[in-house]
Amino acid sequence: MFQRGDHVVHHIHGAGTIVGLVHPDSAPKDCEYYELDLVASDTRLMVPVEGAEESLRPVSSSGTMDEALKAILQQLPNANVGRGRWRQRLRASLRTGQALAAAEVLQHLRARHQRRDLTRTDRRLLRKATAFLASEIAVVKKIPFEQAEYQVESLAMSCPS
Repeated sequence: MFQRGDHVVHHIHGAGTIVGLVHPDSAPKDCEYYELDLVASDTRLMVPVEGAEESLRPVSSSGTMDEALKAILQQLPNANVGRGRWRQRLRASLRTGQALAAAEVLQHLRARHQRRDLTRTDRRLLRKATAFLASEIAVVKKIPFEQAEYQVESLAMSCPS
């Protein structure tokens, strides 16, 4: 069970801080919710305590974050990136809520961008993956979200060395 002040990652919305436990008036008496203050937006999210382990996890270690950032820069071994149902695979990968999965999405989009301009759908997926990863980096490295976002964006769209 998480406590007030714990930093957690929601599998869809990214990193946040648990503000407390709430009992909404419209919910049954025995139903409690974690109230999260999300890093990437000015949004508060309510997550049912029962089943929270399916949608919340503790933030990753600093080493995992460094590994995720390095993964973005790696060249994909497969030259056929972007064939078939790749967008659906990337969206499903992003929904796992794992930092390395978000880095993989960014890695694929980076490779695609090196070959051609990204479509509007690609750019939307890029923004979502960037915000997800940057929110966790901001919490782990104790830096402002905007700084973490810039760091991720610059890696995701940089040219290979």
